[in-house]
Amino acid sequence: MEALVNNIIKAIGWSIFHSLWQGALLYALLVLLFLMVPKHSARLKHNIAYITISLMFVGFCATFFSLFTWLPLQSVSQSLSLNKVVSLSISASSQAEKYFPMLASIYGIGVLFQLNVLSTGYYKTLKIKMAAKMEVPAEWQSLFLRISNYVSVPLVVGYFKPIVLFPMVFATQLDIVHLEAILIHELGHIKRNDYFLNILKTVMETILFFNPFA
Repeated sequence: MEALVNNIIKAIGWSIFHSLWQGALLYALLVLLFLMVPKHSARLKHNIAYITISLMFVGFCATFFSLFTWLPLQSVSQSLSLNKVVSLSISASSQAEKYFPMLASIYGIGVLFQLNVLSTGYYKTLKIKMAAKMEVPAEWQSLFLRISNYVSVPLVVGYFKPIVLFPMVFATQLDIVHLEAILIHELGHIKRNDYFLNILKTVMETILFFNPFA
């Protein structure tokens, strides 16, 4: 059991180390690409940036699973030859790994904190959705809209049965034509499965919370 924990700590430590230079490289390529194609659409830039953070996430996971093993630490050192992977001397690698238990602990605390933030936000969103039961004008009923005192901008809440929430102030300032335009915009997010992509992005950002390039 102790060997397994040590292997996990070791894999996390090296994964964090590699993720930083991998993230820096990918971010530099992303900035360079944006400078080369500044006039491309915001949607294309978003997709490229999304692919970039996905590659960072894949790199982190690939590094972890390539280094982690159920074998004892002695076997890990012999089978993986970490010195070749990180291009460091044996002594330098050993010195670096002394800090991995503390690094892994900080990483674990950070992930738990991020999960707590996500859970809190999720329950707040549910509360907002459940509270959006105010009466709406008759012409709004056919548009599946709800008025809420808890939001300041129009937004979509929910995945399987989404509703569009509008701030109270919008009820008096916008006519039905403007409301339809905003509704089309919000429904566009649903059609493009943006909610699902946002969930995946949130997962990646949670795992890579330590990486400033992500």
